[in-house]
Amino acid sequence: AAAAAAAAANRQPSLVDLKTQESALQAMGLILLASPHLLSSSPHPHSCSTQVRSVLYDSLRPAAPAALKVRCLTFLADLLRNEEACLMQSQMLLQLQDPRCEDEGGGGGEARE
Repeated sequence: AAAAAAAAANRQPSLVDLKTQESALQAMGLILLASPHLLSSSPHPHSCSTQVRSVLYDSLRPAAPAALKVRCLTFLADLLRNEEACLMQSQMLLQLQDPRCEDEGGGGGEARE
């Protein structure tokens, strides 16, 4: 029975199976983009982050269909773009709150002696 399960796991998925897996991976990606904390590390082996990472690793393994690899890499690129946008926004807010920035730029302040 274990050999049959291993053989089934290694076989090429049918077109319907592939489309279903691709859609599921896309949906998971959208959920993770909305809630990236689900990717954070957890020591529990059955945690959501462990299961998510397992799906991502399986999608990127050498034997995985190219469509799943593309979908997974697209998600990871989107995740990085979102994180970059958040970091840029945080930096802009910090610059606006920094009192040293008020004297820079030379506009509209009181004349100094």
